[in-house]
Amino acid sequence: MKNFLLFLLFFSILSCSSNKSEKKPLKTVDCPITYFAAEHKNYVFSEKNPINIDNLSFKANLNNFSINDSCLKYDDYTKYSIDILIIISPLDMNNSFVNLPIYAASVDENNNVIDMQYYSIEANLDYDEDSKTYIETEIFSKIMVLSSANKAAKKIIIGFMMDTKTEELLN
Repeated sequence: MKNFLLFLLFFSILSCSSNKSEKKPLKTVDCPITYFAAEHKNYVFSEKNPINIDNLSFKANLNNFSINDSCLKYDDYTKYSIDILIIISPLDMNNSFVNLPIYAASVDENNNVIDMQYYSIEANLDYDEDSKTYIETEIFSKIMVLSSANKAAKKIIIGFMMDTKTEELLN
């Protein structure tokens, strides 16, 4: 019984101790100016190859963004949290699942790209039971952009990643 009480006492002390691996932000910093890349603001996808204007499954548009959380500097990195609104319009969908490849480029004061981060936003399109079709859907997603603490991002440019054929189709 005595060992059991010692075990409980030891366990309670360990469970109440602070987590030393948890990083605390050093300070709040100014958030960088954020843009959507003009040439990568729209996206199209086709389940068929080769992709062409007649076989598109859906189109998506980077519609809006917001920085609702503080931008925080830690010892070795700075964190920017960006909420993104994406509008997806179904064209010829066979299922509700979509996967949207997004990039965020961190740019310094001299317009040099200092880092590029990639994200995959997964969502399901809304379905209208009356018409038995997928309908335009608003997707809200949050991305966390991390940048080195010694190279602060002055701008963040967000866009869709796409291959050359898809880019040619959009332009």
